[in-house]
Amino acid sequence: MDGTAEAFAKGRRKALAIPFSEVTKIELTQTRKGRLLAIHTLPSGGKAEPVYPYLCELTVDRVRQVLGPLVAERLKIRVPA
Repeated sequence: MDGTAEAFAKGRRKALAIPFSEVTKIELTQTRKGRLLAIHTLPSGGKAEPVYPYLCELTVDRVRQVLGPLVAERLKIRVPA
């Protein structure tokens, strides 16, 4: 197995490798069930914008630290302090 995201996703049940070039926005919001990390995409040649939601336990600071440098203005955080 090589070290790509696609190889990682293939080895995990229900995992999906999303091409980074197709990510239009990543949103972190607070819900009644916890924090929701939603990845919005626009596939090349596609008209629909699929959204991949994940309930997560990541802190706001950790999301900013990891995703901020990668997606810059595409990162939206809507979690009360």
